[in-house]
Amino acid sequence: MPKYGASHQAICYIQHTGFLFRHPIATSGPVKQAALSESQGKYEQAEQLYQRVLAIRQHVLGPNHPSTVGILNNLAALYIKQGKYDLAEPLYQRALMIRKKVLGPEHPNIAQSLNNLGMYYHQQKRYEQAELLYQRALILNQRILGSCHTETAHVLNNLASLYSDQDKCEQAEELYQQALMIREKVLGPNHTETAHVLNNLASLFSKQGKCEQAEELFRRALEIMEQRLGYDHPITIQTFNNLATLYQNQKKYEKAEMFFKYILKVYEKMLGPAHPNLAQYLYRLGVSYCSREQFDQAEPVFQRALSICKKTLGLMHIDTAHSLYALAMLYSHQGRYEQARDLFEQALTINQEMLGPDHPDTRIIVHNYEKLMEKRRVNEEIE
Repeated sequence: MPKYGASHQAICYIQHTGFLFRHPIATSGPVKQAALSESQGKYEQAEQLYQRVLAIRQHVLGPNHPSTVGILNNLAALYIKQGKYDLAEPLYQRALMIRKKVLGPEHPNIAQSLNNLGMYYHQQKRYEQAELLYQRALILNQRILGSCHTETAHVLNNLASLYSDQDKCEQAEELYQQALMIREKVLGPNHTETAHVLNNLASLFSKQGKCEQAEELFRRALEIMEQRLGYDHPITIQTFNNLATLYQNQKKYEKAEMFFKYILKVYEKMLGPAHPNLAQYLYRLGVSYCSREQFDQAEPVFQRALSICKKTLGLMHIDTAHSLYALAMLYSHQGRYEQARDLFEQALTINQEMLGPDHPDTRIIVHNYEKLMEKRRVNEEIE
């Protein structure tokens, strides 16, 4: 019986999984298909494709080959979208380990992996861990690539965002300005990456109540995005969203709602009526209605967001919890205490399971749940 090598075994495995390619390099097609499925909100299909490609590359090239790192990062990012946070972290850590082993400690790709893991911790609001990783990535980029490199600007932007989320506004602004200066110098004032920093700096100004400065930067960023990417590109849409949020914070609700409705119209046309990205904009439109005490208009919007989240992401997902919480708060304001209590308890269960009992978002739900129960008790005493 002949002894077959690893490449033949890989071909057998590939044929078994249904793929038609014969070499790991040819897995670029399924990777593109996975990315397309992910963009369409077909997360399970994307996950299966990424896992198959990862298995093939590991089988043919070995578990610590650099070509596996990109798939590990893609799969980790997908897990985050699905709310599978416990599965994402070890993939980012493994990607970092592989790069350290293969490339050594002084390589730009090490900084990239440190930044990716920092972004994960940042999203989880594990700020101390995120800051440490961002700072390590920044020092490494500055030492290897220089202080005026786009990768250095990328980490400066993320570190600034972290400081903004912690209300360290002066530190955040300083770093955003550094990142902006680098991108304008290297890429030009009308590059999309420049617009991205403008967008973030505008969000910081909005947070500080510097509304005129914020609107000016948002509009400048939006003009760049529209020219470079088009009106219906997701990044352009995100800038529309930020400008709408600014108007919402200024109590210019009609302007805000006009933007939110435009965003929903574009996304529905591009992605269909049940894409998970729609839920977040439905949520924001509902919040705008609630701010004007238009609860009858807000309720069906929140209910639709919840339905989309349950259908596409499942019950145990943090975005589902957000929609449950929004409806719970609405019912609480309307005095529908029993309905509100049930939704609060569902949202709390998800948050405690996914984020833990000490997470800031979990604590907010607990606080408002306790307020609800007190209102309910007082109401029962009156009756």
